[in-house]
Amino acid sequence: MRRLLPLVVLSSLAFAPAPVPKQDPSKEHLKNVQGEWHRVRYTISGGLHSESQSEVTIVIAGDRMKYAVDGKPAYEWVCTLDGRTRPMRFDRKRSAAGAPDVIFWGIYRLEGDNFTLCWHSADRPTDFSETRAGVYIEIFKRKKP
Repeated sequence: MRRLLPLVVLSSLAFAPAPVPKQDPSKEHLKNVQGEWHRVRYTISGGLHSESQSEVTIVIAGDRMKYAVDGKPAYEWVCTLDGRTRPMRFDRKRSAAGAPDVIFWGIYRLEGDNFTLCWHSADRPTDFSETRAGVYIEIFKRKKP
């Protein structure tokens, strides 16, 4: 009987259901940020900057993020979102012909029609209140058709 009990326990574990994998919200987030966004505010190193001099927009199509200043194309990035972490993370990579790749690491927040990016070129910020040198925080509002 003593040998039978461990055998029964092990046999029952063999038929236990596999754990349900956690859903990765990243694809859904990428789907939700598609479209055109107008920058309403931004800070650099904790200092607030005015939007009165030029209009900055981004258009997100697939995994591409295209910046425009006053309607003129500025930069194009390949963007990856990771919604499994807290805060949620994004990586943005720009390649220009003949130039080295530029990569920014950041965090993001999507709240309805507001999309906030917080990024740095050397390392990933840890929260949206960072004021250290070189940290950008951009707040975008979805453009309505």
